[in-house]
Amino acid sequence: MGCSLTHRSREGSRLRGIFCAHAPVGARGGYNAQRQPRDLNTFAGTAMLYKIVHLIIDFAGTLLAGACLLRAWMQRQRVAMRNPLGQFVMTLTDWLIKPLRRLIPGYAGIDWASLVAALLVSLCAVLVLVSLRAASFDVGFPAVGSIIGMALTWLVKWAIYLAQALVLIGAVLSWVNPFSPLLPVVDALSGPLLRPIRRVLPMMGRLDLSPLVFLLGTQIALIVLQDVGLS
Repeated sequence: MGCSLTHRSREGSRLRGIFCAHAPVGARGGYNAQRQPRDLNTFAGTAMLYKIVHLIIDFAGTLLAGACLLRAWMQRQRVAMRNPLGQFVMTLTDWLIKPLRRLIPGYAGIDWASLVAALLVSLCAVLVLVSLRAASFDVGFPAVGSIIGMALTWLVKWAIYLAQALVLIGAVLSWVNPFSPLLPVVDALSGPLLRPIRRVLPMMGRLDLSPLVFLLGTQIALIVLQDVGLS
């Protein structure tokens, strides 16, 4: 009698084990089988939203910080602001740079207020993205030194974008519309960037290859920044 009850108990345990092994995931321990796909979809949506916000902030930061850097570069090269490019830069940056000039005057021919303004734009952009990433993906907030390093790196990246734009616009205008009133301004700003290359690479007939070399070198610099994970 005892052996029969023991045999039935073992048989029942074996059948329950087989049933649990072949049962759906949702039937084991009350686990919701749809929870994992739903979590993955939520994560994918959050990651996509973060990329979109990153793109928007990068574009806005490039425009504003680039204008601040361009203003400082125009001051350094003593380029007058009485031209369409200068008027655009002043309209875009006066609200930020004029208050800073009350605290940070220019020195040694350098518009330090414009440089500080560009750094502040970069720092704000990094803080917004870092905060958004910490809140969206439940990751830790980086140290202050890391945030400052990221801000400086973004500033270098935006400065490279600005230099590339000046060189590219100058090259295009010299071919398409050499009599454009904007060309002398762009040449005055891009000439100092190309001068070291032109000293090494002379003109080939009427063809100036220095813009191509400059664009190639700066693009390599951007790749290096991206490869080390700093941009």
